[in-house]
Amino acid sequence: MLELAADDSSSDEALLDALIALSRSQVHYELGPSATPKQLLGLEVCEIPEVRARYAHLVRNGEISSTAEGLTLTRAKRRRIAGYSLFAMFVAWLAFVFVWMAIDGKLNMTQLIGYLVGSVVMSAVLTRGLFTELTSDERTVRDLNQRLRPRPVDGKPTVK
Repeated sequence: MLELAADDSSSDEALLDALIALSRSQVHYELGPSATPKQLLGLEVCEIPEVRARYAHLVRNGEISSTAEGLTLTRAKRRRIAGYSLFAMFVAWLAFVFVWMAIDGKLNMTQLIGYLVGSVVMSAVLTRGLFTELTSDERTVRDLNQRLRPRPVDGKPTVK
């Protein structure tokens, strides 16, 4: 492309073709080679760089697919179940340890209840990032679908 720009004899058509090829390669770099037209449009309407980067990451990982209604998160349900499972695992493991200590007589009932409540709170704090990320991804896809929907066009001509 630099050679085309430096060469005075190169045609505008060759320069335009090089620009289009560069643009396509950048999009394929961001989304991957198997991006669908809806996914490409979704990338185009992303205006915030952080949202654009997250969207491209989700498309590359196969988490966003194109449907007749628009874009959808394919693994949202699995991610939510994994978050709840991780929360339950943290609570169950800590509850097992504290109940075992209570059985051995190292904790009284008040301490056991306090530790169990604390383990639930600590587990919620540790897993809230998974749910926050999932909610953010769902909101991003919902916003992109809103922007990709066809809007009615007012047929009135504008006068300047």
